[in-house]
Amino acid sequence: MLRQIKGSTPLETSSLTGFTLVELVLVTVILAILVPSTFQILEGISRNSIHMEKRVQAYWIAKGVMEEVLLKRFDENPNCVSPSCSGTLGLDAGEALPETNIDDIDDYHGSTRFIDVMNTASTADDYRALVTVDYVVFSGSGPPAVPTHSTAQTNMKRVRVDVRDSSNNVWASVKTLVGGGGAIF
Repeated sequence: MLRQIKGSTPLETSSLTGFTLVELVLVTVILAILVPSTFQILEGISRNSIHMEKRVQAYWIAKGVMEEVLLKRFDENPNCVSPSCSGTLGLDAGEALPETNIDDIDDYHGSTRFIDVMNTASTADDYRALVTVDYVVFSGSGPPAVPTHSTAQTNMKRVRVDVRDSSNNVWASVKTLVGGGGAIF
């Protein structure tokens, strides 16, 4: 039974407003289900954003290293026409990385460049750009012809730059073909 407070009119049960205990428990259960799933969705979005940033950074690092490689001439021998091209891929006698006496594309073969993105002494955020160069020939009877590795010297080289993180995960890979006449495909 409802009690009347002095100076007020009696309360009627139909005019009372508020939530019942059942309604409050139901809302609490619904929120307990929705809030964690909302945080999981937001965490996934955040993680994807971080991965995308790393991929973009790695791509631009790979493009920068590729541009540096492509600024060099095709071969030691300026008149390189297969099989007069240099026989070895990688550094020739008297050459050393970084960039000391590097004079042609294949000198970068097998090289690794460390890039400290965060400008810290820690290697946790560093990238490694690995460069591979190989001779290729085109195989296949019709278009599109596919470049395949060749053990023989040819007037076509494939340059590949892979950018990896400190855990050796590949974040970006850039490839191009370079012809003996300096043509880039």
